[in-house]
Amino acid sequence: PPRSTLFPYTTLFRSRQKVNSGLSGLTISCRAKRIELSLRLMEDVDVPRFGEIQIVSQINDQHPIKQRWIWDEEGIILTYVQDPVVFLQSVPDGARLRLGIGDSKGARHMAVYQLFGLDAVRKKIGRICAWPTSVQASSEKR
Repeated sequence: PPRSTLFPYTTLFRSRQKVNSGLSGLTISCRAKRIELSLRLMEDVDVPRFGEIQIVSQINDQHPIKQRWIWDEEGIILTYVQDPVVFLQSVPDGARLRLGIGDSKGARHMAVYQLFGLDAVRKKIGRICAWPTSVQASSEKR
């Protein structure tokens, strides 16, 4: 079945850039009662399309960090390897999230996502996808 029919709940954040950055939609989904964070790369980004890949992320003006993502079978969508709940808990509502990747030609591809409404997404996905109670409570305090 198409990937979209597998999710009882999906939220898509689009990049703020009007030009092609190589990175497309950032998606928060509930799949089989598990929260999933995924990212679509455009076909023109010249990186290996299998296994794990490092993506640099930066929340607001915090220090950038490298994070592990893994390709789906088609080499189109990357899924966050670590616990997405912990990562999403660390991101304040309305935060600016920068994601970047270097390609094999040395070019940098960067996208900026403004995460307005993240608290509402966390609440909704928490109800649908059994978000851990401590995480839900801490995100409601923000």
